[in-house]
Amino acid sequence: MGRVLQIRVSAQTVSPSEVGWSWRRLCLLAFGKQPSNDDKNMGVFELVDALVDKFRFGDMEQQLKEKLHPGLEKAMAIRRQIEEALADWNPGRANMLSNDLEDALDALENITPDPKLKQQ
Repeated sequence: MGRVLQIRVSAQTVSPSEVGWSWRRLCLLAFGKQPSNDDKNMGVFELVDALVDKFRFGDMEQQLKEKLHPGLEKAMAIRRQIEEALADWNPGRANMLSNDLEDALDALENITPDPKLKQQ
């Protein structure tokens, strides 16, 4: 690293609205809405963090907690592994893990009930 110029290896969500389209039910559960591209702090990592916070501290039914717990633990572990890979300057591993994280979120989305159906 230079004295003035810093080199960073990072991961970021380019299109938060894509998060909303990919994991609509999870976004409604975590954020209360589907993110738009104006919602810069509603990316993939933020979705995992918000779900964990909602699970730990939010108002979530016990039955839903039991259903989501294993998949949420997996997503949280993968998120940490991505950060570790980036800290170790290993973008190839981080990229591979990003696919695993998206698969884990897909699995969680598939078992999350649609909150809009509950209101009817």
